[in-house]
Amino acid sequence: MTRIRTLESSDRRALERFLEARPDTTLFLQSNLARAGLVDDGSPHSGRYVAVVAHGRIEGVAASYWNGNVVLQSPLVHIGALMQHLLADGRAVDGLLGEPDQVQHALQVLGDDGRGVRVDFAEVLMALSLSDVCVPQDLADGRWCCRRPETQEMSQVMDWRVAYCVETLHEQDDSALRARVASSVERIHACGDLFVLLDAGTLVAMSAFNARTPTTVQVGGVYTPVALRRRGYGRGVVAGSLLHARGEGSTRSVLFSDNPFALRAYRAVGYRAVGDYRILSFEPRPRGAS
Repeated sequence: MTRIRTLESSDRRALERFLEARPDTTLFLQSNLARAGLVDDGSPHSGRYVAVVAHGRIEGVAASYWNGNVVLQSPLVHIGALMQHLLADGRAVDGLLGEPDQVQHALQVLGDDGRGVRVDFAEVLMALSLSDVCVPQDLADGRWCCRRPETQEMSQVMDWRVAYCVETLHEQDDSALRARVASSVERIHACGDLFVLLDAGTLVAMSAFNARTPTTVQVGGVYTPVALRRRGYGRGVVAGSLLHARGEGSTRSVLFSDNPFALRAYRAVGYRAVGDYRILSFEPRPRGAS
């Protein structure tokens, strides 16, 4: 018998087994589940998980998170039913993430609510065993230093994160964005997932892990100021962060990108393509809209 239902705390281990069997495409799902469990209270990382369950086994899942994003991992045949179940409670969907064909099916179920699409990235999904990290010579020789940022550097890091959101995610630099960035950067830093690269004592690049499991880190938010690009700093901060992760017990990393320059840098670190991933987000809803 096949059912679609919202998962409860007793379903956690079954969901973990389902996600662990698909390690490269489920880091957001695994990381949020590890940090917030199957709690749906609006706090960071929390969300509602809806699953296709057949003969006691989970065969597909969609999660609607605190930030408005829906993350998918399911055979295509179940996407429509999962989305309809999620949408039944009237919750807003502000973004869709998952393998490209799954996102496309979910988009068709959503239909047109009058909002435009702000970003729609068809990205290369890449993976790397951390035993195979290629370390740039400047980092290996100690001319560059990669570490977690210090308190007095956080203002610069937040400004860079705002610049990243404006350039990459097409967001508006306003008070709302800066408040959201301040909250997210502080949260990531508190988890030990934020890194900076220094050249001769000067900050030159930043990177973060936007999801992690006990064995795997997912790299995101890599940023180098425009004036400092094409010097290998992005490659340096990513490689440096992976060395930290390896030293703390992680064995694998994944990331995704559609930027040809970034892809070249990631390949130089050792990443290789293992699939595709799509990130789609909608324009903000008008104030007062339900």
